[in-house]
Formats: sequence, structure tokens, C-alpha cells
Amino acid sequence: MQSVLTQINSVPGVVGSMVCNDEGRLAAQLFPPLFDTTMLQDAATYLADSTIGLQDSTGGMGLMDLRFADARIVVRPMAHSLLLLLCTRAVNMQLLSISLNVAVKKLERLVATLPPESAPVPAQAAPDKAANTGGAVAFAAPVSKAQAPAEIKSSDKGVLLTIQVLRKTGGSYWDNMMEMVSINRVTSVFLSDHFNTGAFKKVVLTNTRNNKKKKFPVSVIKDDREHLYDGKAIVSLASMEQLGVTDGDQVIASIDVGGGMFGWENI
Repeated sequence: MQSVLTQINSVPGVVGSMVCNDEGRLAAQLFPPLFDTTMLQDAATYLADSTIGLQDSTGGMGLMDLRFADARIVVRPMAHSLLLLLCTRAVNMQLLSISLNVAVKKLERLVATLPPESAPVPAQAAPDKAANTGGAVAFAAPVSKAQAPAEIKSSDKGVLLTIQVLRKTGGSYWDNMMEMVSINRVTSVFLSDHFNTGAFKKVVLTNTRNNKKKKFPVSVIKDDREHLYDGKAIVSLASMEQLGVTDGDQVIASIDVGGGMFGWENI
């Protein structure tokens, strides 16, 4: 099923995709790592509950297209299941519809073979860029086996983090996600404790090679039980260009205590 989702994600403008059954149980997903499994499972539950009402009131739903300021959510009903796509605002719906016509038939056959009560799908990263031939979202580090929490180093200047760049081809997702940084829960707690700030919404990153400095909004990767992102700052292409960094570079992370930061929920 992952191979079919990879084909869907290769359509320019598609950020991530997932399949759930008509009871809201997540069957498969292919989203960037900042979308944790719990978040996607909650979305699947809400989706299944909502589409029941839509089916009853409309007599059947062929496609649902929800439009937001910077994104679109496309839902395609299937036999006893639902396909949800997160897309950029500029996604080509005509091209996407053509791809879905082929993919939906394959997904329906695969969903039909799933056991009645399969376990929740673990978080998965999209394929590495080297293996990506269809323009799908590609990330610098693949999912690996669980490991012990990494040691995060700090100094009087701040917390030392390692850069990991999110790479995408065939779309404009990271153009729309201008200057965004993600860290996992372990790293966010370490930063908060180091600067004794409590909740925060932004972090200042300083490139240790060229001393370029920039303040970025941050998001937390909540579901990182494998500790893949301890001590890492996951940056968009726009953020990478602002700092002049690349994969593996070191940056100093600090919090502007006097900068009027407000609460960052669920840290």
C-alpha cells in the first residue's frame, strides 16, 4: 500500500496521503515526520465520523475538496475506506484526479486484504531522494530502528543542534512553509529547561560556520519514540537558504527570552 501512496505523493503539490477504513482506523500513511501517528489517527477518526453525515445528506460523495489559505484537503471515498490527501493550494486537480482513478482501484484491493483489527500504522518517512523517481516528498533520514536518546550538548551561548533538511521535489510545499523549523519533544524540553522559559513558539538558530542568525517559528514532532530527531533541527529549504546550512551542519539554538514569546501548546 505504501508504494501506491508514494505514486500519489509524486503528483506535484501533494504533501502527504493516508488511507483509513470506514470506522476511522488508520490503514496506511505517507506523511512528513512532523505529522505524528497520533495526529493522523485522530484525523482518520474525525474523517470517518464526518463523511457518514455527508453521505446521508448528499446521497453519495464522489470527492471532497476542502480549501484553506495555504493548503487543500482532498478526500476520495473508496469501498469501505477513505483516502485523504494533504495538498498545497496550487495542486493540479485535473492531474491529481487522473492519478487517483488508477490508484483508488489498487488501494481498494489492498484494503480488502487487511485483517479486521490490524494494529495502528506506525509513522513512516517518505522515500529517500536517491530512491525517488516520481517527484514524491523525500526526506534526509529514513526511519530506522529504535535507539537510545541522544545526548544533547549545550553551552553558555545555547543548545547545539544538528541540521536535517527536508527535501521535496515536484511541488511547492516548502515554498508555502516559509522559514519553518521542527524539533522533537525531547529537544523542545531540553531547550525549555536550558533557558528556563517554559513554553515557547520561536527559536533563534545561529550557523556556527558563518554566524548567520535567524529567528524561526517552530513545531514539535510529538511521536518520535525511536529518538530519530533528538538534538536535531529539521529545516525547510527556505530556512536552509536563510542560514546557509546543509545536512549535518551545526547550529546554536537559543530562545529570545525577552522577545514576547507566548505559549506553545502540548510541549
